[in-house]
Amino acid sequence: GTSTGPDGSFSLQAPENSVLVFSFVGYTRQEVPVAGANANLAVTLAESAQDLNDVVVIGYGTARKSDLTGAVASVSSAQLTQVATSDAVQALQGRVAGVEVTSNSGQPGSGTRIRVRGVGTINNSDPLYVVDGIQTADIGFLLPVDIESTEILKDASATAIYGSRGANGVVIITTKHGKAGQTQFNLFGYTGFQQIRRTLPLTNAAQYATLVTEAYANGGQPLPADYATQLQGAIQNNSAGTDYQSLLTQKGLITNYSLSASGGTEQNRYLVSGSYFQQNGIIKNSGFKKFVIRVNDDIVLTKRIKAGVSATFTNNNQTGSGDGQGNAQPYLALQYALQANPVLNPFGPNGTYVYDNITPNTPNVPRYLEEQQFNKSQNNNLFTSSYLDITLLKGLAFRSTFGINYYNNHPKVFQPQYYLGPVDQRAQSALIETRQENISWVWSNYFNYNKTFADNSNLSFTLGQEAQRGYGNGISITAYNVPADADLQYVSASRSTGNAVRSTQYDGSLLSYFGRANYNFRDRYLLTATLRFDQTSKFLTSVRTALPV
Repeated sequence: GTSTGPDGSFSLQAPENSVLVFSFVGYTRQEVPVAGANANLAVTLAESAQDLNDVVVIGYGTARKSDLTGAVASVSSAQLTQVATSDAVQALQGRVAGVEVTSNSGQPGSGTRIRVRGVGTINNSDPLYVVDGIQTADIGFLLPVDIESTEILKDASATAIYGSRGANGVVIITTKHGKAGQTQFNLFGYTGFQQIRRTLPLTNAAQYATLVTEAYANGGQPLPADYATQLQGAIQNNSAGTDYQSLLTQKGLITNYSLSASGGTEQNRYLVSGSYFQQNGIIKNSGFKKFVIRVNDDIVLTKRIKAGVSATFTNNNQTGSGDGQGNAQPYLALQYALQANPVLNPFGPNGTYVYDNITPNTPNVPRYLEEQQFNKSQNNNLFTSSYLDITLLKGLAFRSTFGINYYNNHPKVFQPQYYLGPVDQRAQSALIETRQENISWVWSNYFNYNKTFADNSNLSFTLGQEAQRGYGNGISITAYNVPADADLQYVSASRSTGNAVRSTQYDGSLLSYFGRANYNFRDRYLLTATLRFDQTSKFLTSVRTALPV
């Protein structure tokens, strides 16, 4: 992105057929497609008083855009669903100025990295996520179609209410809830394909053979006898050889369907939805499936009391392409394809695999690709949230929210025994299986007060307390000499005594007190003061308390 100069001029390099987004506070944003190279654009934004009066979600409350002293960006549901992805973070890509969104890898379901304020710390620069008032470390359990609105808190003024946890920015997400009226059924879906944009222009077999022959001649070395025959045959026949990039890649299907039912009365509103997402990777034997079920209900108990509950269950299934250790590394398959010898046919009689004794350091690509079907990961996530709103006096309200997030993960990798040659082999089969289980809860209680005075000035404040705890454990087992039969691929079927076992465990809690005051003097002067006091179990008792300054 870029910003205009004092005279409104700007310069930006962008691919053809791109869409440029022009925005400014108090004006209606415009999206302008780029037509042709060296395009000259003149764009005029229309004033929009409505934008300044829009209410956005901030930490533990809401505020008009015109009353904000911090940097807050908003993204609507319609914008998020314009991208064919199951990742709610990836759907933000290109939507907010100054926010960097990149994929962890090309592997379907591998997740996305977001940087709101750059790299703020050595170990973790991820922002804090808040879903329906509940803090969480990840939003992979949501689909873009489930989100009503997204607010990104960027600067210190906006994120201070979350203390040090908001140092890398805060992403606040409000999910969709039911609306009063007759029951409405909504079906959302799309189907498409993805494919590699272009393959790298590598040498074919004849060109490769010519270069290798010249290299040996320039080095004064004779060609190995068995290799010379293959090279000369490729040159004489002008052979194209094996195109490993075509052998490795495919056109991948992407499909997403979501069905929801919502409705109710002014006193009781509900929403039930189910979604399915599938993405086949552009590398064969890689893919991702995601199932999401959401239920929420909002109830008006009395004129002063409201309550609500929401639950989201997500099941993710990921297959290949990995490094053989349960980690997604699709670039390894591409790396092997680029290094492979195009003169050699990797397949032998009856579909067997052939050992490359000329360039043995590169594994047989089809055999490696076949193994990716045994690289699988499944995880389940149950995210629940509830709230209670009580209007105590005019302008004074109390809100209590409680949320639980349960997550389990089960990566499973089978490495079959095989032998193609001295370098490309595995002496014994192995099964690497991991079980992880994490659970966390957050309980927030706070008061919000808002008062408008006769001189048109406004005062609001937030005062509250919050408690959090998270704990979990995991165990990983590497078992050797496991049968190749899929029905017997269990740790208990191992015929080895040298199996390895590793375990992890953690338990941490946080107790916080926070406050914020906002003063607006006749829409001319704005003042915001924020304070947060944290106590964490991660430090010794004597140094557990911190008051950010």
